[in-house]
Amino acid sequence: ARTLARFGVRVEDAIAAPGEVEQRLVRSLAPADFEAAFHDTRQALEAGFDRLQQVARQIDPTVEKPVQSSRTTIQGQLHDLEKRLLAAQKRRQGELIGQWDRVRTALRPNDQAQERVLGIPGFVGRYGFDVVGQLADHIADWFRAALEARRSPG
Repeated sequence: ARTLARFGVRVEDAIAAPGEVEQRLVRSLAPADFEAAFHDTRQALEAGFDRLQQVARQIDPTVEKPVQSSRTTIQGQLHDLEKRLLAAQKRRQGELIGQWDRVRTALRPNDQAQERVLGIPGFVGRYGFDVVGQLADHIADWFRAALEARRSPG
């Protein structure tokens, strides 16, 4: 819970989209100018290629397609560069990413729902046989409260 709070992540978000949360975390750890640098570069490339396409159209309309192809190639290379820099940032911030991995594994062991992976034997081994009685009491209390809520007029 403390780690989720430190990262500003709700349990529901961590369970539903762990990859998105990790990506957001890595981006938040990047230098302040990271997003702006890529945004500005993309805008400059778009404006430059728009001009090149107009020039190509005036010279020879058949050259428009290679200009568009070059635009797509360079956009892809810029995207690859962004991914490489984020991967380097992720490696550099290994301790924080490790904390996130531990939270993600606790919430979704083996990337599956907890109830599909964790069983009573693990809890008994860790907390002793008393955990079974405590769990039964907790379930009984919850069930009673649910029945009372259902019976009350509302």
